[in-house]
Amino acid sequence: MSDRDSSARRRRRMKVDQQVASPRGSAVVQRNFVDADVTPEKVSKGTPLEDIIKKYDQPPNNEDMERVDKNSHALMILPFKFDPSLPNVEPGPINYEMGYSDRWEKNYVRMPCSLYYTFKNNQPVWLTIREDLGQLKKKCDAKLATFQDLKATIMRCAGNNYDTYCLEVLITRMYAPEEHIHFMSTVLSNICDLALNVNIFCSRSPPLLLAGNNHSVTMSQRQAASLLACAFFSLFPYRSEHEPTEEYKKFQDPNFIKLYQYGPSQKIEKLRCILHYFQRITKRMPSGVITFQRFSLPESEHPNWSKSKAELSHIHLTMSDKIEDIDGVLQVDFANRYIGGGVLSAGCVQEEIRFCICPEMLVSLLICEKMEPNECIFLIGCERYASYKGYAESFQFDGNYKDNTPKDNWGRKWCHVVAMDAICFPDPRSQYNMKNIDRDLLKAYTSFYPQDTKKKGNACSGIATGSWGCGVFNGDRQVKAIIQLMAASAAGRPLIYASYLDKKLVKSFFEVHQYLWNQKAENSVNKKQMTDQFHNTRQQIRRNDQIATSRTSAAVDKSLIKADEAPEKLKKGVLLDLIINDHRHPPSMEDMEKFERNSHTFMISPFKYDRSRSYVEPIPVNYASGYIDRWDANYVQMPCSPCYITNNTQPPWPMIRQELIQLKKKCDAKLATFEDLKATIIKCAGDNYDIYCLEVLITSVYSNMQRAQFMTTILSNICDLALNVDTLCSRPPALLRIGMNRWVTMSQRQAASLLACAFFSLFPYRSDREPNDGQKNFQDPNFIKLYQYGPSQKIEKLRCILHYFQRITERMPNGVITFQRFSLPESEHPNWSKSKAELSHIHLTMSDKIEDISCALQVEFANKYIGGGVLSAGCVQEEIRFCICPEMLVSLLICEKMEPNECIFLIGCERYSSYRNYADSFRFDGNYEDKVAKDNWGRKWCHVVAMDAMYFAEPSLQYDMKHVDRDLLKAYTSFYPQDSKKEDDAYFGIVTGSWGCGAFNGDRELKAIIQLMAASAVGRPLIYAAYLDKKLVNSLFAVYQYLLGQKARVRDLYRYLERYCTQTNQRESIFEFILKTPISSLKS
Repeated sequence: MSDRDSSARRRRRMKVDQQVASPRGSAVVQRNFVDADVTPEKVSKGTPLEDIIKKYDQPPNNEDMERVDKNSHALMILPFKFDPSLPNVEPGPINYEMGYSDRWEKNYVRMPCSLYYTFKNNQPVWLTIREDLGQLKKKCDAKLATFQDLKATIMRCAGNNYDTYCLEVLITRMYAPEEHIHFMSTVLSNICDLALNVNIFCSRSPPLLLAGNNHSVTMSQRQAASLLACAFFSLFPYRSEHEPTEEYKKFQDPNFIKLYQYGPSQKIEKLRCILHYFQRITKRMPSGVITFQRFSLPESEHPNWSKSKAELSHIHLTMSDKIEDIDGVLQVDFANRYIGGGVLSAGCVQEEIRFCICPEMLVSLLICEKMEPNECIFLIGCERYASYKGYAESFQFDGNYKDNTPKDNWGRKWCHVVAMDAICFPDPRSQYNMKNIDRDLLKAYTSFYPQDTKKKGNACSGIATGSWGCGVFNGDRQVKAIIQLMAASAAGRPLIYASYLDKKLVKSFFEVHQYLWNQKAENSVNKKQMTDQFHNTRQQIRRNDQIATSRTSAAVDKSLIKADEAPEKLKKGVLLDLIINDHRHPPSMEDMEKFERNSHTFMISPFKYDRSRSYVEPIPVNYASGYIDRWDANYVQMPCSPCYITNNTQPPWPMIRQELIQLKKKCDAKLATFEDLKATIIKCAGDNYDIYCLEVLITSVYSNMQRAQFMTTILSNICDLALNVDTLCSRPPALLRIGMNRWVTMSQRQAASLLACAFFSLFPYRSDREPNDGQKNFQDPNFIKLYQYGPSQKIEKLRCILHYFQRITERMPNGVITFQRFSLPESEHPNWSKSKAELSHIHLTMSDKIEDISCALQVEFANKYIGGGVLSAGCVQEEIRFCICPEMLVSLLICEKMEPNECIFLIGCERYSSYRNYADSFRFDGNYEDKVAKDNWGRKWCHVVAMDAMYFAEPSLQYDMKHVDRDLLKAYTSFYPQDSKKEDDAYFGIVTGSWGCGAFNGDRELKAIIQLMAASAVGRPLIYAAYLDKKLVNSLFAVYQYLLGQKARVRDLYRYLERYCTQTNQRESIFEFILKTPISSLKS
């Protein structure tokens, strides 16, 4: 096909010739997690694990406690020696007989029982705390305590009116009746006891482990339990302030209050682990000892890597074992520099999970200052109490765990964990700076450095580690593997690399180790050469992982850029106004009467919008004739169809009507309860579904006023809309099937009626666990899966959708919307290698989101099943857009999955909600007034195109030209100008961004080039909204300017892609490759 580069296009380009400079930043990329509960393949390589750990099947022996240096080791217990023949003997607190010895100073924990902790009237706070805890304990012992009693006690003790939503949900909703009773009587009574007696059990304040000090603290498990009981009631003074004091700004908050607050479901699961710990110690208090040790490596001990002659350590690699399951070794905790990371907030990755299944580790949050590059923290003897499954947002408590690990001569479990913090790389490429590599080498060496024991050989046990800092911190797994191999070798310790479920890393790391071993490599081998050799092997497995990989869900406290923070106002390229000025008014359409009916289904009578009579609403087609049914493969199978019958051959619609009428009557009488709504949904949906998220929203999140309004006025209106679907939608909507070029146009009222049916999950056969052949290529449009138990973002998405119903109850919008499926015929497919199209004008911004840039075609980063996970747990760009514009959800009802040469346009859908944040931190943020103008059909000037990217489980596959060609075709199809009354009206700008670069693992730079080529080939300007991604904006603009200077055409960019993707051993990015390669060299 010839390029769409007509004289009209040239005229358009001449209007937009003033270019300005603008940006790119590093958005955190969401990566799909392999389900952590999959039964792993038993792949292991290297030295057998048994050969590494057989020397250390018994715990390391330590000098007797009496001999430890009291200046560097604080013992909170009397000198104690564990006797295996008397395992239940428990160490006593030091100075037990002398009573509590207070230390209210900056080097010690400020204890809640201190007499120096006072109110403004100088009265000790502890007296009030004791009174409150004593009253609660009495109620527990009398089996009269309620959750409200517990909440009131926490509020008074914490000194503020905090939200305790997650704690309440766990205790009052998730616990079975017997669990609830047991906790509120026996377990809670014991927690009160432990907190009340903290001044007895901990007869002196624990010292703080401050930065720069080599210092240890040893305590009994009972003392740790007493401190954690204080944290349960959030008693530690000044640690939970919104603005921490100078004294505590480098410490974590050890109080549990933030964990209790509203948040994703993993917060509740973490609480289940911690409360299970309290249940276990209530049943039987453990009698062991634990130590927290801060180690700061003196500068004199820092290794000289370039001169190190240390031989490489033995290594065992496994993909079937988790670090915490490998006994007899030093286990690595992939730590935050603030130890514990997000364990007491929303974080839920390796460190947070470990602290939840071993809650005694939480004491470290109380005493440990943030770590410096030459420091680590050892946690010795902490017992494990809980099993778990899943990871990040899928994490779940999975019952009791019996820890049978033997004890050392101090009575500590043979469980040595080292917390070592990685650097967070918002821009992943910065990790290849040698300064950052040297920092991580120092950190790993410090953490692996053998510590003193009675027998020096015991200090050289193996190290169990893995892909340290390679999740949300964006580390390169292979670079981190080399770094840890070097550190372990320099420390003279064998390495056990637990790369859970990562078969490719196990194989490639083993190949590199074998190669180096055969070369008799020493640590003096140049670090760059080692990294280069690793990358040479790596090309067999995957291309250099320079793309940011992260976001599980789990937010990294203190590191993650929030999606709603005020962005820097950085823009480059052509002024935005110059692109959109010619399109301030909506594209004008031919009158509805003139449209070809074979390709366009109108569910309304021909309608022309008149701005002077904006209140006029389109009416359903054939309104007077009544409902005309179509029960076949080309139309939506409607719940009101007489052809819809159940197993008893009776149409369910009369029963559905009866249920909805009964519910509506109760709403109108202000008598409806949530149980009435739940019963109606269950009967209408035809199955006993879980609707936890809907229940939490309406009964717990909503205020009394919001709940009353929803259960009366709004719910009554939703019933009305569903009851009248056969009147409002006088015929079923047509399905937009694969291969069709077809439109469906309806009124906003008709869309509301269809969504009301989805609210009650009425659409037949669409929610079946095994969809039939006619439905398997379609999404499920019913809301029932959104109601089911899941992360907090499901509740926030429901808030957006129910806000939409509130808005249309207050005032029904009277506009029109269109859903269009476009399938590009093969005759129109471009020949990229021959395209002479000039590069389009481009505007780049890091401060605007796609949905906020009007008068342009807005790209929706779609799933091939349109809507993606909007009605389940998904919550990224597509899902968020559908929630703030719920009329888009109708597309799930009518659109079959997309093929590579297809896209779907959503035209005129109104926006109703504001929001903040992204993914698991997404929040509904109130009402949004959409003031966009309407076209002559009555549709909002909001054109959105859903174009689906390829998912690359293996990111290196995206550099196969077959896949590049697929994405070029997809983008070209989506940007291809559609019919309008005036030709120029079809060439408005395209607003896009890092399409397919989150969970789908796309390369941001490659996708930018692909979209620039597609926009240029169709002759439309490109607006690139790289939100908060300053580096992408700057680098894309630099590449664009370079290409303009070279007078590049689309065919030249295609040659760049061919050359780049077919080269071997390319560690540079596509932008770097373009900037160093003149166009003239491509022709040779």
